[in-house]
Amino acid sequence: MIDLTKFRFSVIYSIDVPSRPARDEDLESLTPPDYGKRGWECTERGPSECNYGKGWRPGRHRKHVNVLTFEQFCDFIEYVGLFVEKCQTLGSLGAPGCGGLSPAVPFQSDAIASIQRCFVTPIPPDSLFPDPDQLPLPGMEIPMPQFETVEQEMWEWFTDGAYSARKEAESVGIPEQVFD
Repeated sequence: MIDLTKFRFSVIYSIDVPSRPARDEDLESLTPPDYGKRGWECTERGPSECNYGKGWRPGRHRKHVNVLTFEQFCDFIEYVGLFVEKCQTLGSLGAPGCGGLSPAVPFQSDAIASIQRCFVTPIPPDSLFPDPDQLPLPGMEIPMPQFETVEQEMWEWFTDGAYSARKEAESVGIPEQVFD
C-alpha cells in the first residue's frame, strides 16, 4: 500500500458552464476554495468551447491550477463535487510543479449544468524538497516510479471521493481531526 497522505497533488481544474447556468451551478460557486499561502492560479478565462445544445453558447470557461497537500486535495474534490475516473489518460501538459508532460489521474463531476474536469499528477514525497512548500523547478524531471501502482492506489483511495480517501488515510494512521 502506498501512503498517499505524504504526496502533493498537482491539479489542473477546468470548468465550463452554459450561458444560462442553473441556480446552483454558477461559475463562481464552482471556483475552488482558497488555501491561503499558495492560492489557485486562474490560467484560462473566457468563452466556453463546449457546445452541448441550446444554452451552451456563449458559455463561460475557467481553468485553475495549484499544488495541494492530501488534506487540501480532499477538501477541494469534496467542495466542487469531483470523483475519480477509473481510466488512463495521455497525461497532463504543464501541470504546476511538474512542467512538461506528466502522468495524470482524471477526476470529473456528474453535475448536469456544468462540465468539470480535473487532471491530477500525484507528486511522490521523495520528489519534494526538504521544505514541503517548495516545489520542483519548472521543467525539472520528477521521478514517477511505477506510476501505474500510484494510479491504482488513487483509484482505490478516491473510489467514493474524499470520504473514502479520508478513511484510507485513517487506516495508515492519519487521525480524522486533521480534516476538520
